[in-house]
Amino acid sequence: IVNKVVSNKINSDLDWNTLKFDAVIKNVDEEQRIVSGPVLIPEEVDKQGDIVSAVEIGKAAHDYMKNYQHINIMHNSNYKDLADELVPIESAVIKYDLYYYGNCEILKKATWILDVYVGNDKVWDLVKKGELTGYSIEGLAERVRENV
Repeated sequence: IVNKVVSNKINSDLDWNTLKFDAVIKNVDEEQRIVSGPVLIPEEVDKQGDIVSAVEIGKAAHDYMKNYQHINIMHNSNYKDLADELVPIESAVIKYDLYYYGNCEILKKATWILDVYVGNDKVWDLVKKGELTGYSIEGLAERVRENV
């Protein structure tokens, strides 16, 4: 139950001019209309102050591919007409540290990477303008405090 994008402000009538996005797409293939980037990175603190282990990332990625493969926008089914043509086409939990797209950034082993085909023209325009910039995972989890 994943994806598309984190926002600081949402108007109920989807005012595209005021939406602000702050997740990360690492690559945009203009010709094929494919966006790619990490969904979860192990052992990094997220916006809610949580940390997800490599083991849990693997479980989430595999569960997503087996049971969901659905993309929505703004964690909201109200934008279903825009999300209908967002199709996950590749998903991988990387097995080793990886230089990502040759930009000298290293993604950690166990990072979940997702490639999505963007068939909707309005959404594709937002990607090209840099206004739609990444993924945000959505789902149920149990918060467990670790003794450190």
